[in-house]
Amino acid sequence: MGRAPFQALVIPYRIINKNIEYCIFKRSDKNMCQFVSGGGEGTESTQEAAVREMLEESKTEVSNSIIELTTISSIPTLGFKEITMNYPDLYVIPEYTFAVETNNEFILSDEHSEYKWVDYKTALLQLMFDSNKTAMYELSMLLKNR
Repeated sequence: MGRAPFQALVIPYRIINKNIEYCIFKRSDKNMCQFVSGGGEGTESTQEAAVREMLEESKTEVSNSIIELTTISSIPTLGFKEITMNYPDLYVIPEYTFAVETNNEFILSDEHSEYKWVDYKTALLQLMFDSNKTAMYELSMLLKNR
């Protein structure tokens, strides 16, 4: 199954004593933090990709509890070899965002070396990508205005 020309981003969060915590993941191959993310495969939908990525990266099944956010970012194809080979005239791809409330302890794939639950300000400082920060902002506003 080939790589589809989009990315799915998933923000795990939990609410403890009315405080929202976000789970950030440290990549094994780089000294950086991000939320769960990965590319679509074949003909799967953006939501199917998000569910699969959560399962692959954290061993957590979320198909019944995933929330689609409205944030859609454009990210460069530069780091995606399969996309640049299969879509040579495509320079950016859309990144669709999702969130899932969970209290799980995660079992990490080799892609990440650790995860930690943090508050909004800490996540904002430690997340590498602006797309992650923008999606987290949307989620935090949705949760505060429930």
